[in-house]
Amino acid sequence: AAFDQSLLLFSDFQQFSLNSEGEGFTPATVSVDVVTQFESTSKAPPVSSGKFVYFPFERGEFSGVREYFVDIGSSDTNDATDITAHIPQYIKGNITKLAVSSNDQMIAVLSDDDLTRIYVYKNFWQGQEKLQNSWSHWTFDGDILNCAFLGSTLKVLIRRDDGIYLEDINLSLDSAEVDMEDDTSVLLDRRVRLS
Repeated sequence: AAFDQSLLLFSDFQQFSLNSEGEGFTPATVSVDVVTQFESTSKAPPVSSGKFVYFPFERGEFSGVREYFVDIGSSDTNDATDITAHIPQYIKGNITKLAVSSNDQMIAVLSDDDLTRIYVYKNFWQGQEKLQNSWSHWTFDGDILNCAFLGSTLKVLIRRDDGIYLEDINLSLDSAEVDMEDDTSVLLDRRVRLS
């Protein structure tokens, strides 16, 4: 993952920073340095969002997620906070996908234990202070094959008994509000516009 003007490399038990001294990137100027030692899993690649990199790790039958960052201080140090420490048995199975939206400060997490579920991590920042963070999950009527953020829309690939669907979950303001007399949001799953 590209992070803090370098390339962050992951192994099962350590994180490395690939750096280059000087202008060129040659065998004589490149170095790979151990920066932290946290367990991680290669079943889902890490994802970066702003000044953070998120990566999964295994915790017995369950999984967790760490938030990797540089602690700016007298001597800049790297650290990775376990953002699932308060819910150690919430994400069952192995994490197979992390998708991040820096627009909405949200991470979508898929696990191989329950394919109908998307785990959602949401946080709220004010300046440099994280005021709130939460975990929840959304349950669907089919198996989630994949998901990815495009702006403020979560694209979800779902397999149901009658086929495979690509659906959008709009995380910004509800566009149906303009059609309602009292500007009420329309909270309806799989809504389509009829002309």
